[in-house]
Amino acid sequence: MKRFKLIILIEIIVCLLCASPSVAFHGTIRKDTTLHGRVLIDGDIVVPHGKTLTIAPGSIIIFTPKESKYEVVKDGLCNIVVYGRLMCIGETSANIWIGTPAYENGKQIPGWGGIMFYNTTPSTIQYTNIRYATVGIGVNTASVLKIQHVHISDNEIGIYLKRATQTHIKYSTLSQNFKGIIVSTNKTLPIQFNEVKENTIGILLRDANYTHILQDKINKNGIGIAIIDSRNTSIEKSTFKHNVWGIAISNSRENLTNISKSLFMFNYIGIVGFESSQINSTGNEFQVNSIAIALTDRATVNESEKRSNFIGNKKGIYYYSKGYYIPNTKY
Repeated sequence: MKRFKLIILIEIIVCLLCASPSVAFHGTIRKDTTLHGRVLIDGDIVVPHGKTLTIAPGSIIIFTPKESKYEVVKDGLCNIVVYGRLMCIGETSANIWIGTPAYENGKQIPGWGGIMFYNTTPSTIQYTNIRYATVGIGVNTASVLKIQHVHISDNEIGIYLKRATQTHIKYSTLSQNFKGIIVSTNKTLPIQFNEVKENTIGILLRDANYTHILQDKINKNGIGIAIIDSRNTSIEKSTFKHNVWGIAISNSRENLTNISKSLFMFNYIGIVGFESSQINSTGNEFQVNSIAIALTDRATVNESEKRSNFIGNKKGIYYYSKGYYIPNTKY
Protein backbone atom coordinates (compact mmCIF):
# COMPACT_ATOMS: atom_id res chain seq x y z
CA MET A 1 0.00 0.00 0.00
CA LYS A 2 2.81 2.40 0.92
CA ARG A 3 4.60 1.52 -2.33
CA PHE A 4 1.43 2.25 -4.30
CA LYS A 5 1.02 5.65 -2.60
CA LEU A 6 4.67 6.45 -3.32
CA ILE A 7 4.20 5.66 -7.02
CA ILE A 8 1.12 7.91 -7.15
CA LEU A 9 3.02 10.73 -5.40
CA ILE A 10 5.93 10.44 -7.84
CA GLU A 11 3.51 10.56 -10.80
CA ILE A 12 1.85 13.69 -9.40
CA ILE A 13 5.22 15.41 -8.92
CA VAL A 14 6.30 14.50 -12.47
CA CYS A 15 3.04 15.85 -13.88
CA LEU A 16 3.44 19.11 -11.98
CA LEU A 17 7.00 19.49 -13.19
CA CYS A 18 5.96 18.81 -16.78
CA ALA A 19 3.11 21.30 -16.52
CA SER A 20 5.30 24.05 -15.09
CA PRO A 21 6.65 26.61 -17.56
CA SER A 22 10.37 26.89 -18.17
CA VAL A 23 12.49 29.78 -16.90
CA ALA A 24 11.00 33.16 -17.80
CA PHE A 25 12.25 34.51 -21.11
CA HIS A 26 12.43 38.02 -22.59
CA GLY A 27 14.76 40.43 -24.38
CA THR A 28 16.59 40.63 -27.70
CA ILE A 29 17.93 37.30 -28.94
CA ARG A 30 21.65 37.38 -29.84
CA LYS A 31 21.74 34.17 -31.87
CA ASP A 32 19.33 31.82 -33.62
CA THR A 33 17.06 30.52 -30.88
CA THR A 34 14.53 27.70 -30.53
CA LEU A 35 11.72 27.67 -27.98
CA HIS A 36 10.16 24.31 -27.12
CA GLY A 37 7.89 22.83 -24.49
CA ARG A 38 6.16 25.24 -22.11
CA VAL A 39 7.71 28.69 -22.18
CA LEU A 40 6.84 31.68 -20.01
CA ILE A 41 7.44 35.09 -21.63
CA ASP A 42 7.54 37.95 -19.14
CA GLY A 43 8.61 40.81 -21.45
CA ASP A 44 8.94 41.67 -25.12
CA ILE A 45 10.99 39.27 -27.23
CA VAL A 46 12.84 40.97 -30.10
CA VAL A 47 14.12 39.04 -33.12
CA PRO A 48 16.63 41.36 -34.82
CA HIS A 49 17.60 41.40 -38.49
CA GLY A 50 19.71 38.37 -39.38
CA LYS A 51 18.43 36.20 -36.53
CA THR A 52 15.79 33.45 -36.48
CA LEU A 53 13.40 32.53 -33.68
CA THR A 54 11.99 29.01 -34.09
CA ILE A 55 9.05 27.69 -32.05
CA ALA A 56 9.03 23.90 -32.06
CA PRO A 57 5.92 21.78 -32.76
CA GLY A 58 3.79 21.12 -29.70
CA SER A 59 5.13 24.13 -27.78
CA ILE A 60 2.91 26.15 -25.44
CA ILE A 61 3.86 29.83 -25.14
CA ILE A 62 2.31 31.74 -22.23
CA PHE A 63 2.78 35.30 -21.03
CA THR A 64 2.70 37.21 -17.78
CA PRO A 65 -0.64 38.99 -18.22
CA LYS A 66 -0.85 42.79 -18.12
CA GLU A 67 2.86 43.10 -17.29
CA SER A 68 6.08 43.40 -19.28
CA LYS A 69 9.60 43.59 -17.84
CA TYR A 70 11.11 44.63 -21.17
CA GLU A 71 9.16 46.94 -23.47
CA VAL A 72 9.78 47.74 -27.11
CA VAL A 73 6.09 48.09 -27.92
CA LYS A 74 4.88 50.57 -25.30
CA ASP A 75 1.60 48.93 -24.39
CA GLY A 76 2.37 47.40 -21.01
CA LEU A 77 1.95 43.91 -22.45
CA CYS A 78 4.33 41.20 -23.66
CA ASN A 79 4.93 41.00 -27.42
CA ILE A 80 6.99 39.04 -29.91
CA VAL A 81 8.60 41.67 -32.17
CA VAL A 82 10.12 40.33 -35.39
CA TYR A 83 12.61 42.20 -37.58
CA GLY A 84 14.38 39.00 -38.62
CA ARG A 85 12.70 35.62 -39.15
CA LEU A 86 10.05 33.72 -37.18
CA MET A 87 9.53 30.04 -37.95
CA CYS A 88 6.47 29.02 -35.95
CA ILE A 89 5.65 25.73 -37.65
CA GLY A 90 3.56 23.18 -35.81
CA GLU A 91 2.26 19.87 -37.11
CA THR A 92 -1.24 18.50 -37.59
CA SER A 93 -0.76 16.30 -34.52
CA ALA A 94 1.41 18.78 -32.60
CA ASN A 95 -0.02 22.27 -32.87
CA ILE A 96 1.70 25.24 -31.29
CA TRP A 97 -0.36 27.20 -28.73
CA ILE A 98 0.35 30.88 -28.07
CA GLY A 99 -1.54 33.13 -25.68
CA THR A 100 -2.69 33.90 -22.15
CA PRO A 101 -5.98 35.50 -21.09
CA ALA A 102 -6.29 38.18 -18.44
CA TYR A 103 -9.30 39.29 -16.42
CA GLU A 104 -10.52 42.65 -15.19
CA ASN A 105 -13.62 42.97 -13.02
CA GLY A 106 -14.50 39.42 -13.98
CA LYS A 107 -14.31 40.20 -17.71
CA GLN A 108 -11.80 38.55 -20.02
CA ILE A 109 -9.36 41.00 -21.65
CA PRO A 110 -6.19 40.52 -23.77
CA GLY A 111 -3.34 39.06 -21.74
CA TRP A 112 -0.56 39.92 -24.21
CA GLY A 113 0.09 42.26 -27.12
CA GLY A 114 0.72 40.06 -30.15
CA ILE A 115 3.26 39.01 -32.78
CA MET A 116 4.49 42.07 -34.71
CA PHE A 117 6.39 41.88 -38.01
CA TYR A 118 8.48 44.77 -39.33
CA ASN A 119 10.14 44.42 -42.74
CA THR A 120 11.14 40.86 -41.97
CA THR A 121 12.99 38.03 -43.65
CA PRO A 122 10.43 35.50 -45.05
CA SER A 123 8.64 33.97 -42.05
CA THR A 124 6.02 31.25 -41.54
CA ILE A 125 3.24 30.61 -39.02
CA GLN A 126 1.61 27.23 -39.57
CA TYR A 127 -0.51 24.82 -37.50
CA THR A 128 -0.57 27.32 -34.66
CA ASN A 129 -3.31 28.56 -32.30
CA ILE A 130 -3.11 32.25 -31.37
CA ARG A 131 -5.46 33.54 -28.67
CA TYR A 132 -6.15 36.33 -26.16
CA ALA A 133 -4.00 39.07 -27.80
CA THR A 134 -4.64 42.70 -28.59
CA VAL A 135 -3.50 41.95 -32.16
CA GLY A 136 -2.78 38.28 -32.81
CA ILE A 137 -0.58 38.94 -35.86
CA GLY A 138 0.36 42.47 -36.92
CA VAL A 139 2.17 42.90 -40.25
CA ASN A 140 3.81 46.25 -40.94
CA THR A 141 5.78 47.43 -43.98
CA ALA A 142 6.99 44.97 -46.62
CA SER A 143 7.13 41.86 -44.45
CA VAL A 144 7.01 38.52 -46.27
CA LEU A 145 4.85 36.17 -44.22
CA LYS A 146 3.01 32.89 -44.83
CA ILE A 147 0.03 32.20 -42.55
CA GLN A 148 -1.48 28.76 -43.19
CA HIS A 149 -3.57 26.33 -41.12
CA VAL A 150 -3.63 28.80 -38.24
CA HIS A 151 -6.51 29.14 -35.75
CA ILE A 152 -6.84 32.70 -34.46
CA SER A 153 -9.53 33.29 -31.84
CA ASP A 154 -10.54 35.40 -28.83
CA ASN A 155 -8.39 38.39 -29.81
CA GLU A 156 -9.37 42.02 -30.18
CA ILE A 157 -7.93 41.85 -33.71
CA GLY A 158 -6.91 38.56 -35.30
CA ILE A 159 -4.68 39.78 -38.15
CA TYR A 160 -3.81 43.40 -38.99
CA LEU A 161 -2.23 44.06 -42.40
CA LYS A 162 -0.78 47.56 -42.61
CA ARG A 163 1.35 48.35 -45.65
CA ALA A 164 1.74 44.58 -45.98
CA THR A 165 1.82 43.44 -49.59
CA GLN A 166 3.47 40.02 -49.25
CA THR A 167 1.34 38.21 -46.68
CA HIS A 168 -0.30 34.89 -47.59
CA ILE A 169 -3.41 34.01 -45.53
CA LYS A 170 -4.76 30.58 -46.48
CA TYR A 171 -6.55 27.58 -44.95
CA SER A 172 -6.93 29.37 -41.61
CA THR A 173 -9.80 29.94 -39.17
CA LEU A 174 -10.55 33.28 -37.53
CA SER A 175 -13.27 33.00 -34.90
CA GLN A 176 -14.68 34.91 -31.93
CA ASN A 177 -12.45 37.95 -32.40
CA PHE A 178 -13.79 41.49 -32.25
CA LYS A 179 -12.31 41.97 -35.74
CA GLY A 180 -11.00 38.91 -37.59
CA ILE A 181 -8.81 40.61 -40.23
CA ILE A 182 -8.11 44.30 -40.86
CA VAL A 183 -6.63 45.25 -44.22
CA SER A 184 -5.22 48.75 -44.60
CA THR A 185 -2.67 48.33 -47.33
CA ASN A 186 -2.08 48.47 -51.06
CA LYS A 187 -2.46 45.34 -53.18
CA THR A 188 -2.44 42.37 -50.81
CA LEU A 189 -2.08 38.78 -51.93
CA PRO A 190 -5.43 36.92 -52.13
CA ILE A 191 -7.10 36.03 -48.83
CA GLN A 192 -8.16 32.53 -49.80
CA PHE A 193 -9.68 29.27 -48.50
CA ASN A 194 -10.24 30.60 -44.95
CA GLU A 195 -13.13 30.26 -42.53
CA VAL A 196 -14.14 33.52 -40.85
CA LYS A 197 -16.86 32.94 -38.28
CA GLU A 198 -18.46 34.27 -35.09
CA ASN A 199 -16.56 37.58 -35.10
CA THR A 200 -18.17 40.96 -34.53
CA ILE A 201 -16.63 42.00 -37.86
CA GLY A 202 -15.11 39.22 -39.94
CA ILE A 203 -12.94 41.25 -42.34
CA LEU A 204 -12.56 45.05 -42.32
CA LEU A 205 -11.12 46.82 -45.36
CA ARG A 206 -10.27 50.44 -44.55
CA ASP A 207 -8.31 52.55 -47.03
CA ALA A 208 -7.28 49.35 -48.78
CA ASN A 209 -6.50 48.95 -52.46
CA TYR A 210 -6.67 45.86 -54.71
CA THR A 211 -7.92 43.41 -52.08
CA HIS A 212 -8.99 40.01 -53.43
CA ILE A 213 -11.10 37.76 -51.18
CA LEU A 214 -11.47 34.37 -52.82
CA GLN A 215 -13.24 31.13 -51.86
CA ASP A 216 -13.66 31.98 -48.18
CA LYS A 217 -16.44 30.82 -45.82
CA ILE A 218 -17.78 33.83 -43.92
CA ASN A 219 -20.44 32.73 -41.47
CA LYS A 220 -22.20 33.80 -38.25
CA ASN A 221 -20.52 37.20 -37.94
CA GLY A 222 -22.13 40.49 -37.03
CA ILE A 223 -20.78 41.90 -40.30
CA GLY A 224 -19.05 39.42 -42.59
CA ILE A 225 -17.01 41.98 -44.56
CA ALA A 226 -17.03 45.75 -43.95
CA ILE A 227 -15.56 47.90 -46.74
CA ILE A 228 -14.78 51.55 -46.00
CA ASP A 229 -13.11 53.95 -48.46
CA SER A 230 -11.39 51.09 -50.27
CA ARG A 231 -10.65 50.76 -53.96
CA ASN A 232 -10.62 47.87 -56.43
CA THR A 233 -12.11 45.31 -54.05
CA SER A 234 -12.93 41.89 -55.49
CA ILE A 235 -14.93 39.22 -53.63
CA GLU A 236 -15.31 35.98 -55.51
CA LYS A 237 -16.65 32.44 -55.00
CA SER A 238 -17.22 32.93 -51.26
CA THR A 239 -20.12 31.92 -49.03
CA PHE A 240 -21.93 34.18 -46.57
CA LYS A 241 -24.29 32.40 -44.18
CA HIS A 242 -26.06 33.40 -40.94
CA ASN A 243 -24.45 36.86 -40.72
CA VAL A 244 -26.42 39.90 -39.64
CA TRP A 245 -24.98 41.70 -42.67
CA GLY A 246 -23.00 39.65 -45.18
CA ILE A 247 -21.17 42.62 -46.75
CA ALA A 248 -21.47 46.29 -45.75
CA ILE A 249 -19.99 48.89 -48.10
CA SER A 250 -19.39 52.60 -47.51
CA ASN A 251 -17.36 53.93 -50.42
CA SER A 252 -17.28 57.02 -52.60
CA ARG A 253 -18.79 56.69 -56.06
CA GLU A 254 -15.50 56.13 -57.90
CA ASN A 255 -14.63 53.08 -55.79
CA LEU A 256 -16.39 50.11 -57.37
CA THR A 257 -16.80 46.87 -55.38
CA ASN A 258 -16.99 43.69 -57.47
CA ILE A 259 -18.85 40.72 -55.96
CA SER A 260 -19.18 37.61 -58.09
CA LYS A 261 -20.13 33.92 -57.98
CA SER A 262 -20.82 34.03 -54.23
CA LEU A 263 -23.62 32.56 -52.13
CA PHE A 264 -25.61 34.66 -49.64
CA MET A 265 -27.90 32.55 -47.48
CA PHE A 266 -29.77 32.96 -44.15
CA ASN A 267 -28.39 36.49 -43.57
CA TYR A 268 -30.54 39.35 -42.32
CA ILE A 269 -29.10 41.43 -45.19
CA GLY A 270 -26.87 39.89 -47.83
CA ILE A 271 -25.25 43.12 -49.08
CA VAL A 272 -25.88 46.64 -47.79
CA GLY A 273 -24.57 49.74 -49.58
CA PHE A 274 -24.26 53.16 -47.92
CA GLU A 275 -23.62 56.66 -49.22
CA SER A 276 -22.52 56.62 -52.88
CA SER A 277 -21.27 53.04 -52.98
CA GLN A 278 -21.26 51.32 -56.36
CA ILE A 279 -21.71 47.55 -56.31
CA ASN A 280 -21.17 45.28 -59.27
CA SER A 281 -22.98 41.99 -58.59
CA THR A 282 -22.28 39.21 -61.07
CA GLY A 283 -23.61 35.65 -60.93
CA ASN A 284 -24.34 35.61 -57.19
CA GLU A 285 -26.98 33.52 -55.43
CA PHE A 286 -29.22 35.17 -52.81
CA GLN A 287 -31.28 32.57 -50.97
CA VAL A 288 -33.54 32.81 -47.91
CA ASN A 289 -32.23 36.17 -46.63
CA SER A 290 -34.53 38.69 -44.99
CA ILE A 291 -33.20 41.27 -47.47
CA ALA A 292 -30.91 40.24 -50.31
CA ILE A 293 -29.51 43.71 -51.13
CA ALA A 294 -30.28 46.95 -49.28
CA LEU A 295 -29.30 50.34 -50.71
CA THR A 296 -29.31 53.63 -48.80
CA ASP A 297 -28.67 57.22 -49.86
CA ARG A 298 -27.16 57.22 -53.38
CA ALA A 299 -25.79 53.65 -53.36
CA THR A 300 -26.33 51.68 -56.56
CA VAL A 301 -26.07 48.09 -57.72
CA ASN A 302 -25.06 47.51 -61.32
CA GLU A 303 -26.57 44.91 -63.60
CA SER A 304 -24.27 42.64 -65.54
CA GLU A 305 -24.59 40.09 -68.29
CA LYS A 306 -24.38 37.19 -65.81
CA ARG A 307 -27.23 38.19 -63.58
CA SER A 308 -27.71 37.11 -59.97
CA ASN A 309 -30.48 34.81 -58.71
CA PHE A 310 -32.89 35.70 -55.90
CA ILE A 311 -34.74 32.78 -54.30
CA GLY A 312 -36.85 32.76 -51.13
CA ASN A 313 -35.79 36.16 -49.77
CA LYS A 314 -38.38 38.33 -48.01
CA LYS A 315 -37.15 41.29 -50.05
CA GLY A 316 -34.98 41.15 -53.15
CA ILE A 317 -33.45 44.62 -53.59
CA TYR A 318 -34.64 47.15 -51.01
CA TYR A 319 -34.20 50.90 -51.55
CA TYR A 320 -34.33 52.48 -48.09
CA SER A 321 -34.40 56.07 -49.28
CA LYS A 322 -37.25 55.37 -51.72
CA GLY A 323 -39.14 53.05 -49.41
CA TYR A 324 -39.78 50.26 -51.93
CA TYR A 325 -38.28 46.97 -52.93
CA ILE A 326 -37.94 44.65 -55.89
CA PRO A 327 -39.12 41.12 -55.07
CA ASN A 328 -37.17 37.95 -55.77
CA THR A 329 -36.12 37.87 -59.39
CA LYS A 330 -33.16 37.77 -61.71
CA TYR A 331 -31.89 41.21 -62.56
